[in-house]
Amino acid sequence: MSIVITTSHKPSPRLRSFVKDLASVIPGAIKVNRGKKTLEDLLYDSIEYKADRLIIVGERKGNPGSIKVYYVNSQEEKLVELALYVIKGVKLSRENPYAVRIYNPSKLMVDASHAKTKVEEIFVEIFSKSFKAKIHMGSLEEIAGKVDVLAIPKWDGKVIKLFFMNPSTKKLGGPVIKFLKVVDYEGNKSIP
Repeated sequence: MSIVITTSHKPSPRLRSFVKDLASVIPGAIKVNRGKKTLEDLLYDSIEYKADRLIIVGERKGNPGSIKVYYVNSQEEKLVELALYVIKGVKLSRENPYAVRIYNPSKLMVDASHAKTKVEEIFVEIFSKSFKAKIHMGSLEEIAGKVDVLAIPKWDGKVIKLFFMNPSTKKLGGPVIKFLKVVDYEGNKSIP
């Protein structure tokens, strides 16, 4: 199953770049141009692509402002809200001189081995469900060569910073995202 990623209507160039960056680190991601498509149109696009997730990245003042994740129920032809991620800021991969491009990832894991706070633990759980990522509890050496992308969340008391890393090279790739709030509609949880 794949994941369809798109933007809100009339995206800014920065939002389009961010979606391209995000799609580059998510296995099975299919980037769809939004144009004038409604939510219903996106549902049928997702069903056509055999996707079980639809991700819509919203905009605030020309910058990425939110990520809304839907579960695609193709039998009943409906979308179910899974999660909402409120973005404080992003650093695109082209803005990070140390970032390396990750090509055609096939496996994504989220790092729980360094989750020291309850906020990080809840974030790992919500992210895992939203992006179909397995949860990793061990060392980088254990998954090097087996996993293409490792998502690493860090809570600093105000925001959750999310980094993407290639475990084999131990180099960052994709965007760095700061989240103000994350809401899990299904599990009725939210952080912070």
